[in-house]
Amino acid sequence: MSTTQTISPERMDESRRSWPVLDAEADDMAERAERMREAAAEQSLCGELRRAVHGCGIHMKTIAEPVGIDAITLSEWLQGVRNLRSDVLDRVAQAVGATVSMTVPTPTKSKPSTPAKSKP
Repeated sequence: MSTTQTISPERMDESRRSWPVLDAEADDMAERAERMREAAAEQSLCGELRRAVHGCGIHMKTIAEPVGIDAITLSEWLQGVRNLRSDVLDRVAQAVGATVSMTVPTPTKSKPSTPAKSKP
């Protein structure tokens, strides 16, 4: 047995008036998602950490709380529109269980430079 409900004309008008607002919000969300994709694609230490955050499966609010920032700040960093201090980035890595390792190239020995001769 199914029931059918109708929406009052007033409620339908109210819904129609909200459509432009919802369209604008959808556009904004799409832009934020694109910025997040671009920032996560960076070939950098922060790009790696952003990918770890995206791939960890933990809600942003759950990550942000122990880090000591709010979810909006984390979202802005994920979008690449905000920087975070290194100690905060360390806590983000800990919150998502990421480990950081890097390879530092061994410097090549160069010939010592000869001091310029002074003119008498």
